[in-house]
Amino acid sequence: MSQGNTTIITALIAALVGGLIGYVLGSGTGSVVPGGRVAELEAQIEQAKRFFPTMPELRTTSGVVKSVSGSTITIDADPSPNPFEAWPKTRDISVGDNTRIVMQEPKDPADYQKEFAAYQKQIERARDAATGAAPAAPGNFPTPPMLFIEREIKPKDIKVGSRISAEAAENIKEATRFEATRILVQPAGAAGVPAGAGVPPAPAPASAPASAPLPTTAPAPAPVPTPAASAPIPNPTAP
Repeated sequence: MSQGNTTIITALIAALVGGLIGYVLGSGTGSVVPGGRVAELEAQIEQAKRFFPTMPELRTTSGVVKSVSGSTITIDADPSPNPFEAWPKTRDISVGDNTRIVMQEPKDPADYQKEFAAYQKQIERARDAATGAAPAAPGNFPTPPMLFIEREIKPKDIKVGSRISAEAAENIKEATRFEATRILVQPAGAAGVPAGAGVPPAPAPASAPASAPLPTTAPAPAPVPTPAASAPIPNPTAP
């Protein structure tokens, strides 16, 4: 959903609400508000809804931890990306015997460098195979290394204010309480995967061999030699 669409939807909803309020106030004072205008706004809202298809099922939710009590984690849940759908603002996530809780931690940069170097070699081999007589299937291409490692933790290790995502084995679209199959705790202070975290620096481009510097000025021309003075011509009338 783009910001432009959200702005349009918000404006349409505000206009519709304003029209309905005006209709109510106008009816109380004896004035008449054109019903056609309200119908027009309602039609525009219905038309805008087509750009936001309804999600029939939801099995993953995320939000910020509000409290942790025993095996129950309460979160301020993220809203629906569809402005016409109202999801629960608060959800209670139950930790069962089969619930796996993991925390993301940044991977050691040196380990990531090694994994990334190995990944590049795998890419080269897969690329060579793709140009051969029997091209490699897309599924045979290697998977890039992860920026984080996952460490298993307990519910008591989850702190208030942490951002988590929870998966369920059932549809939890409108559920205010459910049992999670997996809970992922993101690093403290992170709203998602930090941009560029653990990514090795790009290798410096190979430099071209240095060439001899070009002269900035043209060489001075050689001096023109001055012709030698000729011997004086004798005067035949001289005694």
